[in-house]
Amino acid sequence: MSLLAVDEVYLQYGASPVVHGVSLAVAQGEVVALLGRNGVGKTTLARGVVGLTPVASGHIWINGIEITGIPAHEVARHGVRIVPQGRGIFPRLSVDENLRIGTLLNPAPDPRIRDLLHELFPVLGERRRQRAGTLSGGEQQMLAVARALLSAPKLLVLDEPTEGVAPVLIDRIEDALRLLFAEMRMGVLLIEQNLDFAFALAQRGYVMEKGQIVLAAATSTLRRDAEQYLTF
Repeated sequence: MSLLAVDEVYLQYGASPVVHGVSLAVAQGEVVALLGRNGVGKTTLARGVVGLTPVASGHIWINGIEITGIPAHEVARHGVRIVPQGRGIFPRLSVDENLRIGTLLNPAPDPRIRDLLHELFPVLGERRRQRAGTLSGGEQQMLAVARALLSAPKLLVLDEPTEGVAPVLIDRIEDALRLLFAEMRMGVLLIEQNLDFAFALAQRGYVMEKGQIVLAAATSTLRRDAEQYLTF
């Protein structure tokens, strides 16, 4: 049984259809990439999975429990977390206050994960009293990821985690995520346009075009077979 199962899901904004009959799956401990050009429906699908955009038709399950149509806060109680495009931190709160928000659904975070986060993202400890909005783009991304992981997700949805991040920090974030994903054994749906980053982390991937899945394969073959869809 898949951790996440999306079956023939349709999503729309108003009367405008955006996602057309998409099906995909993510297993526990698996990182799955969702790839495609801007505007093909990737973020809309992510919002549908976490309950932020209503599903027009189709079904979504987490661990065999259907979550289609329930509000986002109820989806979160099933262990689903999202780090949205643009990070979604609270810029006027301190780094420490942002991290404490991550423990609201998990008041006793695993000390091993907490220690690993401190080890991999030491800047968050160094700047714990600093307003989050004054961090660099890469540091804000580290904060957003750490906050989500402190809540012990079963499924983590990462939407464009390298957007606006300096190349030197992208490599650091990639290394940190690889270690964290291996330690926590969660499922990850990674939405990304940085193909090197996505292929370094994901075992499988789906390619979207015009709101539909047009290709699904192991990442070892996606670069070769998906060139027509992934030329940005």
